[in-house]
Amino acid sequence: MFRRLLRRRAAVLSAGTLVPLCLACGGCQLLGWYPSMSTTMIHYQCEDGTVFKTAVTPDTAILRMGDREYTLSRVRSGSGARYEGNGTLFWEKGGQAMLELGGRRHLNCAAVNNQAS
Repeated sequence: MFRRLLRRRAAVLSAGTLVPLCLACGGCQLLGWYPSMSTTMIHYQCEDGTVFKTAVTPDTAILRMGDREYTLSRVRSGSGARYEGNGTLFWEKGGQAMLELGGRRHLNCAAVNNQAS
């Protein structure tokens, strides 16, 4: 019954509310839902043609690039939001971002649209 109630509630919550809720309380597992599977994600395109998308919460960023997915933790930043994990860095401020992945920096990444993935 609890799962059924959560599913009904999840259906009416926006992805911006559901992602932080799930990550904070483990509700994603109860719902059988994970941010990487079905959520509103921000799509970015960098000046070098690199494209990726992210789902961001105050403490975590889930970054998807091609068929790879990275979970990054928020770290202190003088300006904007900065997330790091396993040699990957994602920094965003005001719709502009920078991604460092596999030793390569992808600069001037702009948010291009939002859509369900």
